[in-house]
Amino acid sequence: MSLLDGVPSVREIVAFAQALSLPAAALTDSNALYGAMEFASECRQAGIASILGAELTLARGLAIVLLAQNMMGSESKRGLPQPSEVQAFRQANKLSDLAGALNCGEPTLADIFDQLARPGRDPRDDAPPPLLRSDVLKLEDLKTGMRLKGTVRNVVDFGAFVDIGVKHDGLLHKSKLPRGTTLSVGDVIGVTVLAIDLERERISLGLAENPN
Repeated sequence: MSLLDGVPSVREIVAFAQALSLPAAALTDSNALYGAMEFASECRQAGIASILGAELTLARGLAIVLLAQNMMGSESKRGLPQPSEVQAFRQANKLSDLAGALNCGEPTLADIFDQLARPGRDPRDDAPPPLLRSDVLKLEDLKTGMRLKGTVRNVVDFGAFVDIGVKHDGLLHKSKLPRGTTLSVGDVIGVTVLAIDLERERISLGLAENPN
């Protein structure tokens, strides 16, 4: 199941699997791993196996679903090149030539090489941490109208997820962004808390010009 396919929450995915007495449940989202940690935790508490994966968008509108083989990730013996081999290959070939042969952009190809050279790295870890307020430590501390600063952790078709220092990232929907605004992972922005759903653990954000 995917959170982008209208499924309300990770908790409801697991509850649905329990209701059907399934031995396992899988979470596969579009080009990302939304809610992976929460999903694994909920499955563990429910006593069912969790399967994580992602649906990757390919050229010409095609897509492929990839499932994690095990918790070792890139350390599993699946034929991935060693980091030293990746570095040697990159140094021996011109990036522009490789990008042309693969029909992809140079920045995209450079990111792929970086990931292969540093397996398991989450590029969002390089982003600056959120600027925390001492009075905002958990979801229950948030109040509608509160202005905060946060760090963009993920950018998707429908907006951006922003880390504001609590357990769950808030969603800044694209409808709340001025026309022409472009956000990137790592951007530090001012946001306003528009709505808080404690039951579903969701935070709706707007853009703020002068956060506290």
